[in-house]
Amino acid sequence: KGMQSWAAGFEALEQAIYYDATGDEFILPEIRKRAIWAAMGQSGGGSWGHTFSFPESNGGELHKRNPGYGGMNNAGGRCFFLLALAKKFGIQHSEIDLAIDRASQFFWTYVDKGCIPYGDHAPWPSDDSNGKNYGPAFAFYVLGKPYEAKFFSMHSANAAFSRRGGHGSPTLWYYTPLSATIAGPKAVMASMRNMRWFYTLARRHDGSFVFQGDQAGIGGRGMRSPTATHAIYYSVPLQKLIITGKDADPSWWVNDEELEELLVSARGQITDPLLLKGIGKAWPERDTDALIAMLDHFYPVVRKAIAKELGRRFAAGETAIPGKVLPLLASPEARAREGACLTLTACGTDTVLANLSGIAKLLNDTAEFVRMTAINTIAGATKPGDSKREMMLLKMAAGEYPDMSCDIANVVTVCKTALFSGDKKNEAEQASKLGTTPFEAGYDRDLVRSALEKIITMDPSGVAPLDWTRDTLVELAGPVVFIADELQLMDKMFSAGRLFMGRELLAKYGYREAVECDVVNLLKRSRLERDVRYNVIFVQGGASGYYGILNPIAVEARPGAYRRYLAPMKQWLQDDPLAESTGLGSDWVSRSVGLNVIISKVEADSKSYEFPSLASDAAALFEKELATKGDAAGKTKLCRDVLSNRENKQFFRKMAALSQLAVLVGPEAVNDTAAYLGDEQWRLREHAYNVALGLVKAGAGDRLAACLASVQGEHAAGILRVLRDAGDPAVLKAVSQALQHREGVVRKAAVQALMTLGGDKALSDVLSFMEKTTHPDDLWGCELALLSRRDDAAFCQRVRDEAIARLPKRTVPVRRSLAWVLAQLGGPDSLAALQAAAATSEDPKDVQNIVKALSYAPDRDADQVMLALAKIDRMRLDAVAAESVRRMVGPNGMGDVTDQQRVDFAKAILDMKLENRLIQFLGKVHTGRSIQLLFDVMQKTDRTVVAAHAIISAADGMEKPPEDEAKIAADALAQVIEYIEVTRLRGGMAAHMDKDDKYLEWKEIQARAGKALIKVHKPQKAPIPTFDDMQLDM
Repeated sequence: KGMQSWAAGFEALEQAIYYDATGDEFILPEIRKRAIWAAMGQSGGGSWGHTFSFPESNGGELHKRNPGYGGMNNAGGRCFFLLALAKKFGIQHSEIDLAIDRASQFFWTYVDKGCIPYGDHAPWPSDDSNGKNYGPAFAFYVLGKPYEAKFFSMHSANAAFSRRGGHGSPTLWYYTPLSATIAGPKAVMASMRNMRWFYTLARRHDGSFVFQGDQAGIGGRGMRSPTATHAIYYSVPLQKLIITGKDADPSWWVNDEELEELLVSARGQITDPLLLKGIGKAWPERDTDALIAMLDHFYPVVRKAIAKELGRRFAAGETAIPGKVLPLLASPEARAREGACLTLTACGTDTVLANLSGIAKLLNDTAEFVRMTAINTIAGATKPGDSKREMMLLKMAAGEYPDMSCDIANVVTVCKTALFSGDKKNEAEQASKLGTTPFEAGYDRDLVRSALEKIITMDPSGVAPLDWTRDTLVELAGPVVFIADELQLMDKMFSAGRLFMGRELLAKYGYREAVECDVVNLLKRSRLERDVRYNVIFVQGGASGYYGILNPIAVEARPGAYRRYLAPMKQWLQDDPLAESTGLGSDWVSRSVGLNVIISKVEADSKSYEFPSLASDAAALFEKELATKGDAAGKTKLCRDVLSNRENKQFFRKMAALSQLAVLVGPEAVNDTAAYLGDEQWRLREHAYNVALGLVKAGAGDRLAACLASVQGEHAAGILRVLRDAGDPAVLKAVSQALQHREGVVRKAAVQALMTLGGDKALSDVLSFMEKTTHPDDLWGCELALLSRRDDAAFCQRVRDEAIARLPKRTVPVRRSLAWVLAQLGGPDSLAALQAAAATSEDPKDVQNIVKALSYAPDRDADQVMLALAKIDRMRLDAVAAESVRRMVGPNGMGDVTDQQRVDFAKAILDMKLENRLIQFLGKVHTGRSIQLLFDVMQKTDRTVVAAHAIISAADGMEKPPEDEAKIAADALAQVIEYIEVTRLRGGMAAHMDKDDKYLEWKEIQARAGKALIKVHKPQKAPIPTFDDMQLDM
């Protein structure tokens, strides 16, 4: 799955360009498949990474974060082009449409602001880098957006006059000139003529071509044939491909004025006589009127440079410049309006203040980049703490605009920078209360709350100043907790600041929510279906060590505070007994800790931790606000006004509003809770559940059941959950109807509710529903329903009997669920049925499903069933070995299995097949038998390396071992040390300079082995307490 975005951006895109040129229907199905795949692989921010944003990298969700370090616009722009062509070809799919919308907003963010950067970053002050204009230019061209397409196309033409930048394959830059074709023959001519020397040097004696070396020392090998690539350039006059001018629209081509802009901006690097002939003077040498006329230049870098030059001339005595520029503030050309604003800024603060009324009109400009410049101009000429300045910034930040671009460069971005420069040493900045007590600054509270929420939750660069008081935090509880819970979607390469700030602010005031933020992904994971859950991770990027499933350093600081989360921890451990959690300490050194170790520390900590709840403080604050609203009607209105905005992040205000409505209007409030019973924010979702449950128990069941007709998805599932737990059988009809719902998540909740509310009589209905479906959600719901009464022995026996009877005759998906139920119930009859089913099936997937179910069985007799199956044939042995490590733990963690049971089972498996994960786990079993088994594996098999690592871990964890076990450990460690010396270190560093030799890594491993040897061998004196395995003698 690596580099999928590059594959789509080259292979699939080239297929699409071929189809566009030829109409060859043979290739269209492949284009459709790969376009949908690329659309589904897009991040939620509209970009693509080196590879796709796979759900298994994002907690099971589509369109979240890019893997690795984030966005990779060179590949992503090409994916955008592919999707635009797919839409042109008539390929219809909702994922493609949504991906185009997201990509359009993302890449449009850079129009008139700067060059497309490496990833999800701010606009870069250049024209092109490594061919990144190519994809977006043609995507906007295909989508019929000439302004955006021409912007990127002219920048590509301009790039022929600047140095080639970027790194990677030299092939990438070669696409820059192709996107110049959108701007027409004159742009292509200018671009190609200035690069004739470059193409000439690429020509070889035999007529073939080469690429001109690597870039920045990386990627000297071309990704495509140099000769074929150059042939495409030279075929531009033929206009046979969309990338060489096929079906060009002349109305998009540069006119003479635009061509002059292009050449003037590049004047310093042009050497071609024909191009030089028509340019004239370099722009800095031109008179002031000529420069003013050029303020609408297409290139933002030049536009700013011209404004700066005019400001210099104003300071030198040309005082008429502001008067000449002012009329341009009302120009129909947005670039001219921005150029005028930039010039007034360059003329100084007094000039800006003298013309503030005209500049202020640009705050409502139709062009976002003009609004941004106007904000910067006014903010730069006024002082922090100035009430008019701050009101302007708050209003602009809180505003909603139809053409809002991404938070990497929009109105909120510049407002944030102006309000929170971070310069706390500046006396003027200290005069502003927005960085400490914004709700005491005298501004409208709703405005402050709305504006600051936008700034806090900016993706990626939101802020929550650590100087905010406790009262400020309570006012903004929802947005702050949101950023502390959720790593931003964009720019994981460098920007994880909002996550850190949110968590630090919560920790500063000791709130319980600081602990909850550490486990939010653990809780998300626990709600996933088991096969999905097993494979998911949460991508981290710049937040590596902070945003995984669990931060071990935070847990180790106060283990008992995490006691309430032991169940999802143990679930994770059973899913993956080798699971480790990684975290960063205050020294920024990364540490990985085994999940089994974390669990043992949590269980061992008897200390009671009590933290104040931010939710409680926010509720108290809301009650004060509610008290000012007079009668019940006024209070009800406030509550519903708060709940009416589903998009904002005021979670705690909404929670308080739901609680108050339950008191104010009684059963009627159940309608208000229905909209939040499936909310993405788990605190709000759980609070709505508790409020609704109380109301239904008080008689609002029918009213809540009626809401099923007006909600969908998780919200409908949430209603069914409440009805189930309220235990009112009067709503059974509505529950039964929900079994026919079109969404699996609703049917899953309905079948569980049916089982609970229908009692024993519902068992046959549940089993009948199960037999007629293959949908994963339906089957998952049936599993949960059938296992919902484990404390009822008679009911469990009925379920066991029914499942055993049905197991031999059902489809593979249903057998998977029946096997799971039987394995969880356990007992001789269940295990015998599973053994017979797995022993007779010839379907590898079916066998794998049954064996996996057995691997989770709480009944330890399942060990013997798995071993018996492994002895039948290779197919069953492979299935058992793959799941064998899970028998090393149980539902309640390590304590469910003794070390003797572990080693017995592991030896039986390893005698039949070597399984790396099982060998690795034995490193967690700190006994002589485990080490002896590992030593045998190391000596007698090809798994020497993994066994050596496990021996070190097993010995290192020994505490006061018996003398015979200590000797086994010492002998094995001595062999490990010798093995490493002979096979990995002999000859010293000079003999192992290849990075793949990993000399330093092996030196450190040998040092660990030596430290463990000193610990277990007990020489004449005690181990040296200051021995540091990282301080290696080289």
